[in-house]
Amino acid sequence: MKLGISEIQEAMARSHVDPKQQEQVINHLQEVIKELEAEKEQQNPTPKLKNKFGLLLLDEAGDIKVENLAGFIYQIQEDSDYNTVMDRLRAAVKVFNQTKKGQKNPCKSVLDAFASIAPKILKAEGIIRKSKDLINVQKIDGKI
Repeated sequence: MKLGISEIQEAMARSHVDPKQQEQVINHLQEVIKELEAEKEQQNPTPKLKNKFGLLLLDEAGDIKVENLAGFIYQIQEDSDYNTVMDRLRAAVKVFNQTKKGQKNPCKSVLDAFASIAPKILKAEGIIRKSKDLINVQKIDGKI
């Protein structure tokens, strides 16, 4: 239940509270309300950034072959640049290779990175893995 300032004033008037005290109480309540609103704004200063999808195509031969395309699906924040994904992935591989699991089986390729690195390490670098295995990519002409 919420009470407005006017309702509080009416209740104090019915209880025969001194008008000066009424004014002091109302001023104090208004200050408290302003402080609470300021705290609320500080708790949620910026909206959460949305993520956008990307696809890394695996081309081990060096030239793209239409028949054998495969890739990994990932997400990054909306304000991030796609060109930084490989740098972020390399940084995640460095972190992973320093862990006990990474020292036993170090990542040496993108395939290893997407298959073995924990989501927590990738997320710290700003990458959200959406596929752990290779995804087949088909070429279409856009017609039904």
